[in-house]
Amino acid sequence: MVTILFAGHDLHFIEELMKRFSKDGHTVIRDQWGGHSNHDEETSHSLLSQADIIVCEWALGNSVWYSNNVRDDQSLFIRFHLQERDTDYPKDVNWDAVDNIIFISAFIQREAVEKFNIPDGKDILLPSYVETSRFVREKSEKSKRTLGLMGIVPRRKRFDIALDILQRLNEKGLDFQLRIKGKQPTDYPWMRDRPDDLAWYEAQMRRMEEDPHLIGRVHFDGWSLVNDVPEWFYEIGFILSVSDFEGSHQAVGEGAASGAVPIIIEWPGASEVYPQDWCVDTLNDAVDMIIKEMGEVDKTEGQKWYRVIKTRYDIKRIHKQWTTLLGLERGILSRIFSSLTSLIFPSTDPKGIQVEEE
Repeated sequence: MVTILFAGHDLHFIEELMKRFSKDGHTVIRDQWGGHSNHDEETSHSLLSQADIIVCEWALGNSVWYSNNVRDDQSLFIRFHLQERDTDYPKDVNWDAVDNIIFISAFIQREAVEKFNIPDGKDILLPSYVETSRFVREKSEKSKRTLGLMGIVPRRKRFDIALDILQRLNEKGLDFQLRIKGKQPTDYPWMRDRPDDLAWYEAQMRRMEEDPHLIGRVHFDGWSLVNDVPEWFYEIGFILSVSDFEGSHQAVGEGAASGAVPIIIEWPGASEVYPQDWCVDTLNDAVDMIIKEMGEVDKTEGQKWYRVIKTRYDIKRIHKQWTTLLGLERGILSRIFSSLTSLIFPSTDPKGIQVEEE
């Protein structure tokens, strides 16, 4: 068994993998950064000294620091999402010290490899996981006329387009609602430095108060530290992805796993992450698809969305791929040989990763 160190400012998207590695018998430790480049260096050094494998979540300041401090006998992996593409942090990563950089989508992989001159053979594609079993449940009757949007910040999430879709559906007399899961713009301290964006959000809020097709039909469900997303999807029949761009848009995978109909106005790379027939070109196409699929919103029919996510992104599948990537998967013959070697040569201190039977 080995010690695996996870480091980064936001470990939310890898938390369940950490739990599974711990259940596998490995020691899992974490270096929680305060921001993209803010950390306690003494703590980081102490944790690094204990680790066999380091996984940097996000290719930001954490990846720069660890790539310049990791020892030769340790393994370092970096997971690249989306926002890193628009920063300078990857330029300062010491690629010679990195075993692999892991991308969550092929489109971002291609862009980043070219932009940051990532060496051949270092980059791999390994998508984000979905805990599909947590999302399988019946839908409420309201879900058949309820749109869901996960997050409206930053502005590229295109809250305005979600309102446009709701408006056009209700102009047709279809009595739809829109539920928003996530924080408000004012909940983010950094938004105070973006007065133009705040003014844009205020304009959208005024629309909700003035347009008769929106009044009383938009509901903000907030964000909880407790993961209540599966329960939220109980009332969601259609999950919207209307952003200008995304990495993989996890909300689509989770919504589809719940049986919600995925409606994606195609952003670059969307049809590589999700099936092409989940994607449309325009707002009007999205409205037409919602109307077409209204009768499909229930658990039985929703299984077709679920099956795609289960096959591609289920946590069990992704965990197995990570186990192989980190070198934690050893056959029983390898373990027997290792045990015999230690008996014959008791003074030998073998290096590398050993995994015992559970």
